[in-house]
Amino acid sequence: MICNYFKAIYISVLVLSFSSCDAYISLSYVVKNKTSEPVKVWVPNYSRDHSPYGKRSDTVLVIAPHDYERVGGTMPDIGFPWATRRIYRESPALCGLKLIKADTTIEIPCTKKKWKYRHGASRFTIRKNS
Repeated sequence: MICNYFKAIYISVLVLSFSSCDAYISLSYVVKNKTSEPVKVWVPNYSRDHSPYGKRSDTVLVIAPHDYERVGGTMPDIGFPWATRRIYRESPALCGLKLIKADTTIEIPCTKKKWKYRHGASRFTIRKNS
């Protein structure tokens, strides 16, 4: 009986030592449209399946009014779920995006001042005067 008790403890310790709290994490980059009209955003190296290993191509995304679209993400990492903030500090913005207007293109800023970290993602918001 004591032997079975020690076996149960041994197996429990073994299972707990091989399990972990680490998670597969990646920081998503999101563009949000807060205007009342659809906007077009040119995205270089866009992956339609949102996989870091999928086929990539330059794409123009149309974002509906008061909607958002994931435009990219970082390479996957292993860490605790709250470690995405660390990734944001190292790489706060996705560079190379352009806002397409009727007769011109406007480079979307690639600075921490314009991209904000919220709910595990880095977000850029397009407002009426952008």
